[in-house]
Amino acid sequence: SLENSPAQPSANRLRASTFSWTREVSRYQWLVLVVAWLGWVFDSMDGTLYSLVQKPSMTELMGAGASDATIAFYSRVVLAVMLIGWAVGGIVFGTLADYIGRTKALALTVLIYSLFTGLSALSLTWWHLAAFRFITGLGLGGEWAAGASLVAEVWPDRLRAKAGAILQS
Repeated sequence: SLENSPAQPSANRLRASTFSWTREVSRYQWLVLVVAWLGWVFDSMDGTLYSLVQKPSMTELMGAGASDATIAFYSRVVLAVMLIGWAVGGIVFGTLADYIGRTKALALTVLIYSLFTGLSALSLTWWHLAAFRFITGLGLGGEWAAGASLVAEVWPDRLRAKAGAILQS
């Protein structure tokens, strides 16, 4: 058959050669990738969940008399504050990871964004929420910096692009 002719590799041989690089990666390297990837998954989940509750929570925080325009404005302010925290967190924790180690920085940032995401539920005003979301953003940005750096540090040079692609997924 044409499928198994010497000119055309079989599907099994093609699969085996396509994924043969996976045998070059140690359990520890896979573990680092999975932990960093899960951190990014929960980062994304945080943002998605927040977007789902943003309008109802801001409506409650602003009070029944707040107009839709006011609620929308302060919702954007809170989001912008979180994004600023994200950028600052990437810089701060990316630098801090050089001093305390990438693993400790990664664990610290996951703890920060988890804790302050939860504390956001205790907000009494929009600026409480903005403060909690800023600190959440510090953790989110720091987790991206620490996680990506840690993966790049432990994976073999020639496989970093593959690890980065998996991490970004």
